[in-house]
Amino acid sequence: MKKYTKLILVIGIFITIVLGIIYCVVYNKNINEVNNDKMTYSKIIKYVLDYNIRDFSDEEKDEIKRKVNKTINKCKDKKILSECYYILGFLNSLEKNNKEAIRLYNKAIDNINSIKNIKIKTQVYYELSRMYLYENEYEKSSESFEKLKEIAFKYNKKEEAVKYGVKRGYDIYCIPDGSNESVQILTEALELAKEINYEEIEEVYFNLGRTYWSDDKFIESIDAKLEALNIVDFKNLKEKIAIISTDLGIDYLYSGNYEEALVYLSRVLSYNLEDEYEDAKIKSYSLMNICEAYIKLEEFDKAKDSFKELEEEILKQKNGVYKEDCITYTYGNKADLQTQLGNVNEAIKLLDTSKKRYEKCDEFSFYDFDVKLLEEYGDAYYELGNYSLALKYHKEAEDIVKTRGLTYLEEDYNKIYLDYKGLGDYENTIKYLEKNNELKSNLFNDKDKEYSQYIYNQFENKKNLEKISELEQIGKRDKIFLPY
Repeated sequence: MKKYTKLILVIGIFITIVLGIIYCVVYNKNINEVNNDKMTYSKIIKYVLDYNIRDFSDEEKDEIKRKVNKTINKCKDKKILSECYYILGFLNSLEKNNKEAIRLYNKAIDNINSIKNIKIKTQVYYELSRMYLYENEYEKSSESFEKLKEIAFKYNKKEEAVKYGVKRGYDIYCIPDGSNESVQILTEALELAKEINYEEIEEVYFNLGRTYWSDDKFIESIDAKLEALNIVDFKNLKEKIAIISTDLGIDYLYSGNYEEALVYLSRVLSYNLEDEYEDAKIKSYSLMNICEAYIKLEEFDKAKDSFKELEEEILKQKNGVYKEDCITYTYGNKADLQTQLGNVNEAIKLLDTSKKRYEKCDEFSFYDFDVKLLEEYGDAYYELGNYSLALKYHKEAEDIVKTRGLTYLEEDYNKIYLDYKGLGDYENTIKYLEKNNELKSNLFNDKDKEYSQYIYNQFENKKNLEKISELEQIGKRDKIFLPY
């Protein structure tokens, strides 16, 4: 009997070993289905996690898709299947196949518990939330993001909640009524970042500043961005210093504080980043706004000099969409300069060139450039005395500004009332002049209230901190005299 028992035990062990070998062979075969000379399966996962797969060629992406699909057809391992659907979902999202990406991410989620890597889980839910946003399914988008946070807290990966909180805040501030929610998400992310000493806390401050700006909280916006700038200054992170300084400069530019805008925008030019292409890209963006600031200040010679610097920096950029968009934007800025100098026909030629280039773009690197073009056309025709065409373009700009909820209606109203005045339509001149004055008054009052509220909040925070400190000291004192 003992002989049979031993024999059965040996056979059992032998079968277990054989099955283990077969599993490893099949597993490795499934993994190797997505191998090529450049990458392995594990590397593909890492490329997706780091978002580097976006830089692959179309041919490389198609090859990955073909091999991953082949693996799906042959494989029954839940972990591998979940990871494969995750890879395909991401590739489809890059191609803007949002519905297909949603389907694939949900397939990945079916077996997501088999994946031990928490970063994959959180990224799947974040990307799914983003795809739902693009399809205007806001409730499902919020549910996916909440699931992400739940996983991050469950496995004590709070840095994932902060990282994707920053991304989520950026994603939703452009959707209808999204700016308030964006501020809320980023405020929560900031509190969590402070709690865990998040390594890149400057990113949270910076993006919170951006969402404050979108929510018309200009003082809080600049305050948050200055906090971010102080942190990167201390860390000596030159690229981030350049990006945040540029953003602050643009804020001051659109607030009408052109001198202060130039302080921050010009600071960027003093840095030389290690990546010469990134250096040229950031400096180009800064110089585009420097040119605009000098035009607003009517310092036209300095504007001309800045355009020369700008052209040199654009030439240094890598060939690609961003470089072409910089050229398109610069034509528009140069048109503005020529209008101010009285060379209106030259300005219109430049605008026509800029418009033709812009209309060929699927996506443009700079927000609301269509509004800028319309305003520049209106300004040029106003200078020519063609008030009807000037009014047409300025009214079109006004319509877009209202639809998008942009913050520079004051300038449009100002231009429109002048167009009507030029046409001799004094009824509408008065109407738009009253609108302009009312808007100026409201903006002044809003800024005044905002500043008062900001000061009050700062005062209340200080009082609360003093109260906490006082109570803590009482607690310590009482503890000393507590009987044992």
